[in-house]
Amino acid sequence: MTDNAISRENATKILRDEFASGRPSVAQVRWALSAGANCNATIGPRGKEGEISVLALATGMEKVELVEALVEAGADCAAETVDGHTPMMMAASRLWVAGMKVLAPKSDLGKKNPQGQSISGITLCGSAAPQRRRAVESNHEIAEALVCLSDRSALFLNERDLAQAAHVAVSANSVELLDFCAQRTDAAKTRVGAPPRPLLAEAALHGSMDCVKKLLALGCDPEEKGMDGRTAFMCAAVAAHEVEWWDQVKECIETLGPLSDTNAVDAAGETALMIGFSNGHEAGWRELAKWSDPNVKGPDGDTVLLQAISRGQPEVVDFLASISDLSIVGKEGKNAVDLAIGTLASIEARSTPRRWQVVQSVISNLSPKEAVAASLKVAGMVMPKVAPLIEARELELAMAVAAVSIAPLRAEERGPAALRMESCEPENQMPSTQDAGAGRALSGSRQGSQKLRL
Repeated sequence: MTDNAISRENATKILRDEFASGRPSVAQVRWALSAGANCNATIGPRGKEGEISVLALATGMEKVELVEALVEAGADCAAETVDGHTPMMMAASRLWVAGMKVLAPKSDLGKKNPQGQSISGITLCGSAAPQRRRAVESNHEIAEALVCLSDRSALFLNERDLAQAAHVAVSANSVELLDFCAQRTDAAKTRVGAPPRPLLAEAALHGSMDCVKKLLALGCDPEEKGMDGRTAFMCAAVAAHEVEWWDQVKECIETLGPLSDTNAVDAAGETALMIGFSNGHEAGWRELAKWSDPNVKGPDGDTVLLQAISRGQPEVVDFLASISDLSIVGKEGKNAVDLAIGTLASIEARSTPRRWQVVQSVISNLSPKEAVAASLKVAGMVMPKVAPLIEARELELAMAVAAVSIAPLRAEERGPAALRMESCEPENQMPSTQDAGAGRALSGSRQGSQKLRL
């Protein structure tokens, strides 16, 4: 049988059979349509004529080539399912952007579903649902689709739709969609997200630099806070952990910094630097430290430096110790020096190189006299033989005993079998590799011991 000989009825049956199989072939569908199949055919049980159109089925399968073939053949995009949804509504509810773009030119975008939602409203409700968001690559595609739809007649019918569209715009850094929304609502008064925050803060949270510039130009206040008490600058600090788009976040920080109170605290009592430090991205907290005062105390009574010491983070301590006031007393009633030394109280802590590095980083930022005193405190804590000499101010002798005692002390911690090391000569008792942290902490003390008389 030739293509010309097949009847329209048979071609339509082939079309129905393809969709009834659940895995329709694009080539077979196009062939059936070219042979005269009814592009508005409906399917029911067992592949016979029923209540759902082949276009609705193709949309439900999210097969863009099938939808294109049917639309090109003249399929009715206004045909509704039994629950009152058009193919365009189905695509919007699934956030199937590719299908929306094919169906939009042939669809009535002002038509509402039984719940009273327009196409834009359905789309925006879908973009707010996490389970739907996984179905699309990103909010960039949603924004692109909404921009495409925005050229058609009144899509956004209420303030809620406009606010949600603006939320999508700043999430996707879509200035075009943001501009569309700003022409229809007051961007400075619009609040989005959870908890609700100003549009400018939400844009900073997503590192959307283009939208940040647009909103600043529209007169949005960078100092306005959301329900969480965070300004746009603080929200940029939250985004500082995003390594993949750090350049955009950094630009947001640099743009908002001069316009903001960079030492303001949020509802939890944290500054932007504390927020960035909690996120853990080194480039982030280094950049934020240029703007925020590291000496501001958090809600727990500690500065960022004291928090880093308690957590045993030598790379953070090494950076912050040089720009912080080491004399500030924290929640434990200790300053940075005493807190760092106090972390060596347990044998387990003294066997952790990072704890020694923290102590070394703090001591290296002290004056020579303070460094010697701090080093001797370390010696007195980890070596009992030295403590009485320090109390008696016999510092030269304390330094000599410390040099002899450090290896036996570590030997005692390892077990009785190592006690024989106590009889070794001083030159054989200098710190080994595992005692490098303590050795470095004491080295500054040896250099200044001849001059120091407490």
